[in-house]
Amino acid sequence: MEENHLLVYLQSITMLLLVIDPPGLVPIYVALTKKLTKKERMKLLNKSIIVGFFLLSIFTFFGSAILLIFKIDVHDFRIAGGFLLLIISLQIIFSSDEKEMTKHHTGLVPIAVPLLAGPGAVTATIVISGAEGILHTHISIIFAFLVSYIILKYGHELLTLLGNEFTDVITKIIGILLAAISIHFIREGIIGIINSYIC
Repeated sequence: MEENHLLVYLQSITMLLLVIDPPGLVPIYVALTKKLTKKERMKLLNKSIIVGFFLLSIFTFFGSAILLIFKIDVHDFRIAGGFLLLIISLQIIFSSDEKEMTKHHTGLVPIAVPLLAGPGAVTATIVISGAEGILHTHISIIFAFLVSYIILKYGHELLTLLGNEFTDVITKIIGILLAAISIHFIREGIIGIINSYIC
């Protein structure tokens, strides 16, 4: 039972990491902050992590209420969220310059939003919260953001070590995995709706 509980946590954390895509954010983060000092870069990263976590926390608390207000079943949101994640994954896979940003936009936008707390992360947060609960979702977000923080913190070193081509390959693989997860969302939503009508 405990192993199954840990597995669910691992799945949720992995889901958020795949959506946030920290390895794919590394070259963008490096490009956006290359003219900042190390101290300025760390200050910006700390603020971005805090703001991103705060935004996802809001959706964790009020996501279910939003579904209730608009009379949306969690299965409906799984399907809609699955299609949204599928679109994002296809953009990642087929785009040659995904998440392109310019040096004029360095700040909490776009690092906190939409790179860390983008539509995919919001969708995944609401779905996980509806399926597993608020505490589970918050713990998953904390671990996912901790991993993202570490990867982005050492982004310059990682990019130098891996190189742009290798990072691009990682990003495409993440896009494929995200596409598979989006199909899983859609399938689970359809099965849930069918079961609700049968029962």
